[in-house]
Amino acid sequence: MRDQISWEALSFTLHVFAILVALAIVRPLMMENPPGDTYEAKSVVGQLLRWDFEIIRRAAQRHAPAAPRLLFLVIPTLAFWFSGRKLRWTDWEHGRALRVLIMIVVVMLSWSGSTADYNMFFDRLHGFDRLLLVGFCAASWYTPLAVPFAARLAYILIRESYYPIPQDDFDFRPTLELLVVFSAFTWLSLKKSFKPAHFLMAGIGMWVSYYYLPGVAKVEYGVHWSWLDNHVTNLGMGGHIRGWLSFVPDSILLPIYQTAWKLDPFLTRYVIFLELGALVMCFITPKLTRLWFLLAFSLHFGIFILSGVCFWKWMLVDLAVIFWTGKSGKWVLADMHRYKLPALLAVASVFFSAQRIWYLPQIGVSWYDTRMVQNYEFVALGESGQRYLVDPNYFAPSDMHFVQGRMCYVAPSKQTTAIYGVVGSQSIAKALDEADSPEVAEKLLRRGRYCRGGKHDARRKEYVEFITRFFRNINRHHGKRHAWLRYIGRPTHLHVHQEPHEGELLFDGQEKVVALELWQEPIVWLGDRFHHFPRIRVHSLPIPD
Repeated sequence: MRDQISWEALSFTLHVFAILVALAIVRPLMMENPPGDTYEAKSVVGQLLRWDFEIIRRAAQRHAPAAPRLLFLVIPTLAFWFSGRKLRWTDWEHGRALRVLIMIVVVMLSWSGSTADYNMFFDRLHGFDRLLLVGFCAASWYTPLAVPFAARLAYILIRESYYPIPQDDFDFRPTLELLVVFSAFTWLSLKKSFKPAHFLMAGIGMWVSYYYLPGVAKVEYGVHWSWLDNHVTNLGMGGHIRGWLSFVPDSILLPIYQTAWKLDPFLTRYVIFLELGALVMCFITPKLTRLWFLLAFSLHFGIFILSGVCFWKWMLVDLAVIFWTGKSGKWVLADMHRYKLPALLAVASVFFSAQRIWYLPQIGVSWYDTRMVQNYEFVALGESGQRYLVDPNYFAPSDMHFVQGRMCYVAPSKQTTAIYGVVGSQSIAKALDEADSPEVAEKLLRRGRYCRGGKHDARRKEYVEFITRFFRNINRHHGKRHAWLRYIGRPTHLHVHQEPHEGELLFDGQEKVVALELWQEPIVWLGDRFHHFPRIRVHSLPIPD
């Protein structure tokens, strides 16, 4: 008991608090989005450096503060250089063990940033920037001071696919933020009293905040605790309609879904237990910490098997922590659990993380899953008159938006359900679960809202700009450039494979595209079959020369 109120316990707490304070300052710089024009240049890094020098010049003339997008990384690095300290992994107690965990994340994000598909919208490879990222990744093995450079550049290159149409960054954001926490810890290690256990406490706090807040959102969504009645198996049905396990006949898959549907009460309670339990489970004992990461991995693996939504970066970190804390990292984990006072600070940091001052977890992650998907498909019209189904994966690296299939803004129409058939109304979800005929489902289709005005009009302009420029470059180059990247690139977040309809072929740059059509086909799961409503063309966009 005396150890728990000792100077060592207070010192540990103050070190973790210092990391949180530093994180509030560092995170906005590390996760700042570069302007879209950045990617028009041959070198992203070269363009950002030119802008940074211009920012500094103007700030000096105006006697105003400046926040460069890249050069801020140099300042703490120079602080180490001027202090005469060459930070090495071995400078930390258990530093070699810590390197294993961090390098797994660095390699994962560097792989994602350096091997993404060639961007046919910008028509740029950014080969120098990709090689530079690989170089920073390699340098990170020798010195932790290179990790912030690798993390920042990986973020910038991954974000390239988010222009001009924004996408969800949920699949990689917590893994990137883990390196941001480590960057703050690294720079604070100019003071030699910082230890890996301090980073681990703040890092695990960050990680579990991405689970805890979605759990809170589910509890508070609609009528409190109503999410426990949600049928999460419907998400798998939505994934199948979009193209997950498309090779499996409906006669085989539907009985599996019907069986899993009965287990939904257990599954929803498992999710709530895991997410809300994240607040405390990781800060009680080492065994509970490892157990929670195992449960988290099981959750994501189950989501992938069910729906094809693959949080592979999350799963890899979960597995890395499990094995690392059981071997070389077990002493770091033991040090983290030595005192209860810093654990209380960590719990408080997670509990209040909705303010997103130190951590940046996604909030409001909650919805109801339904049996209906307003499915969208892309059809390219070739110069010869041949029709081609364009698999949404073809739009890589910007494929996530098109795979999700929330395209109602393109041709304003009523949208009852959103991505993979989710809704915000529990009454609609229940009505679709209870629907026993196409006529009942059709009435529910009419209860949707129009996707028009405001952000929808702006998104439509982005869509037209993207599609027009994308296919003009496809036509000019007779297909996608550097297609070999897909064979060494990272796994996708959403796994789908759509099959062409009769009279269509799968498009792969066979000929010049003169127009791209968008087709909509509402599909609802009714008992032992899928009911397909009429497939209609809702938009056609000519591709100019």
